[in-house]
Amino acid sequence: MNIAIIVQGEGRGHQTQALALMEQLSLTRYTVAVCLVGSSDDTQIPTLLRSTISCDVLPFKSPCLKYDKHTAKLKVLNTIGQSFRYLPYYIASLSYLHEMMNKYEIDIIINLYDILGGFYNGIINHNKRPFLCAAHQYLLLHPKFPHPKGYFWSRAIVNLNSQITSLGAVKRIALSFDPQVYDKQFQLETAPPLVRRKAQGQIGQQSDDILAYVNMPAMAEELVSWYREEGIDSEVHCFWSGSNDTCLEPPAGFKFHDLDGQKYLDYMSRCRLLISTAGFESICEAFLRGIRVITRPMPNHYEQLCNSIDAQRVGIGIHCTPDLQTAYNALPQGNINTQRFESWVSQSKDLWIQILNKTMVRRRKHVTIRTVSLFARLILFPIKRIVRLVLNPVKRVALLRR
Repeated sequence: MNIAIIVQGEGRGHQTQALALMEQLSLTRYTVAVCLVGSSDDTQIPTLLRSTISCDVLPFKSPCLKYDKHTAKLKVLNTIGQSFRYLPYYIASLSYLHEMMNKYEIDIIINLYDILGGFYNGIINHNKRPFLCAAHQYLLLHPKFPHPKGYFWSRAIVNLNSQITSLGAVKRIALSFDPQVYDKQFQLETAPPLVRRKAQGQIGQQSDDILAYVNMPAMAEELVSWYREEGIDSEVHCFWSGSNDTCLEPPAGFKFHDLDGQKYLDYMSRCRLLISTAGFESICEAFLRGIRVITRPMPNHYEQLCNSIDAQRVGIGIHCTPDLQTAYNALPQGNINTQRFESWVSQSKDLWIQILNKTMVRRRKHVTIRTVSLFARLILFPIKRIVRLVLNPVKRVALLRR
């Protein structure tokens, strides 16, 4: 069974989910034939995927979020404006996606939160190939999710985006820190986080180092200022995509690294603390290794705010507000109990196989019904023609007698 994975390629989160899902499916009857990566730059494949994935990885142009380079705030109007500006390119991307589905003879499509993936199913595919969606963001659609108060429009925009990315989906799979009840309204089923095997390795601290992950210059500047002003004794290893272009001059003990999946995990295995944007995957990877997490949501980024609060709810992270030092001082002492979370994560593969098996059974039934319907039409059509040919003269004679 051939599977196509469509990935929202901006940032590290959905890329690591794709890698983890491929690992889980590698020893099953399901084959990931192609990975289609949506990003603002359709000429380059993200480093994390290019260096790791064995199947074909193909980029395509897709909408992405726009941030202020200085404040790191999400620019909603600019994001919408950009989407209209590049509309012809996005229409071409939909055609390209359909071409690739036919080329690789895809049986099932799994969309990891790419907006054009949702439009592709809603406009072109219509579940002819079963369409599944997986992301932590779908958990925000759950009626029991504890949303922060006072963010009505932000919540509405995020949930609208989630529904667009899953237009007509057979099922929405909400990746969650803990199990939640099935929601029938949104066809929403919770599943464990998609975590790579490499990230489930050694637990416990081996050094006093601090690992950091940021994706905007403003957040890197904030980290450097905090490190310099507070006189932190530990070394900080900060990963971000702009590490080679930065004009920052970090103090001794603060080092920038370009994004590299393996190198990032190597440092994670040795650190005692992770400071990160409230990306779902980074939080999970750190917690599985027994590492404390300080989550620093990007300004005006409602989804990361929800991740941060939810992580603190289940005891995985410390929600950073108003500043880093306050969160740093609030870190609890002692070891972390990860047994319940490990048990939940270990169920991921079996649950995915169960979902895919049910999806294929549903597809066979759908195909059978369509085949029977077509066969019935082929048989009934000539019969109808014959009946009409016989009855028409009879009706004419009856009319003449009147």
